[in-house]
Amino acid sequence: MTSIGMYAFYDLSVIESIILPESLTSIGYAAFQRTLMNSIEIPDAVTTIGPWAFESCTDLASLILPEALTSIGGWAFQNCDALTEVILPESMEYLEEYCFRDCDGLTAIELPGKVRYLGSGMFADSALREIVVPDSVTEIRRYAFSGCKELTKVVLPDTLEKIGESAFNGCIALKTLELPSALKAISNHMLSDSGITELVVPAGVREIAGWACSDCDDLQKVVIPANVVKMGDGIFNRSEQVVVYCWENTAAHRWCVENEQRYVLMDENPDEPVYSISLIPIDGGTVTFSTESAKAGRYVSFDMTAEPSYLIEKIFIWYKTEAAPDFEAFMVDEDTAAFYMPPCDVMIEVLFAKDGTEPEPTEPEPTEPEHVHTWKLNKARGEDPTWGEVSIDVGERFRLRIICTGEGCKE
Repeated sequence: MTSIGMYAFYDLSVIESIILPESLTSIGYAAFQRTLMNSIEIPDAVTTIGPWAFESCTDLASLILPEALTSIGGWAFQNCDALTEVILPESMEYLEEYCFRDCDGLTAIELPGKVRYLGSGMFADSALREIVVPDSVTEIRRYAFSGCKELTKVVLPDTLEKIGESAFNGCIALKTLELPSALKAISNHMLSDSGITELVVPAGVREIAGWACSDCDDLQKVVIPANVVKMGDGIFNRSEQVVVYCWENTAAHRWCVENEQRYVLMDENPDEPVYSISLIPIDGGTVTFSTESAKAGRYVSFDMTAEPSYLIEKIFIWYKTEAAPDFEAFMVDEDTAAFYMPPCDVMIEVLFAKDGTEPEPTEPEPTEPEHVHTWKLNKARGEDPTWGEVSIDVGERFRLRIICTGEGCKE
């Protein structure tokens, strides 16, 4: 016997325990759904547990799964209220939708390093208190932790690119959440009705969808970088305390004005660590790029103040992340630029000319400069980064590339 078929023992309340054959490799759809078993030993050769297999086995208290297991189907252990311990094998790759939903006794679980994604509603309405998502996961699907009212700690990997809608909806005990640098968007209702108090949106995020942080009674501060270009409806609806920190003339700034949302422009009240980087013309017809300490993951302002005999024609801030490997750019028309410095490659492109001379024509889109100056930011863990300086000829269109190379760059 290698498999147990669908509905094999469905709703047989008299079954409290069962011995399965060692030859077994799969457990089928709803095979033990709604039985009263309090324990089960799953044979070592089992590789798949089908959808609904143990759903509503309310007396099942602990679960040790075989090392060969690679997949748990949707709703497989939903409503297993007595389940307090689940040990997942290192071979596990697929945890499908709602597989541990509404497990009232499940307070902790360790996810193995081969899991590819977290299925929709996977832990929804469970008693989880903390979770560490492994580096193998690139997607958390919708409702994954929705209604986890006791969840206080979530650690997300830098590899995570997508978090689905309502993923943390109703997580009222979750006060902080550090979003990964690879994240591309903040989805609908992602943190609505949660206990989050402060949120820093990563530089790779281009869109914040509707009602993302609605009904967050404790949310006080949200920092939105200039890279965000699209913002949805009702993002902070009924989140009465929130103040948005952003830069002037960005999408976030315009959205706040249009929606009568309280905001603070970062250059007006830089209460976060903000570091300045200056382009300073010096004798001999060169411009020296120098800086104080700056740190990946912080806000960096570029003070492009120049002597009267020099002109700054255009400034482009380039950036890329693991999620978006090609450099993208936005243009700054003013003499002072500021942006969120991610733990990834960043480049500044400046057309610098001397007053009284005709600056070279500037294209509406950034163009490839003649010279690229590479400047490595070396940062040891727990220490300030080390910078250098670079000289650029006046009138030269140049790029300065800032590359985080130390192991502490992602702190």
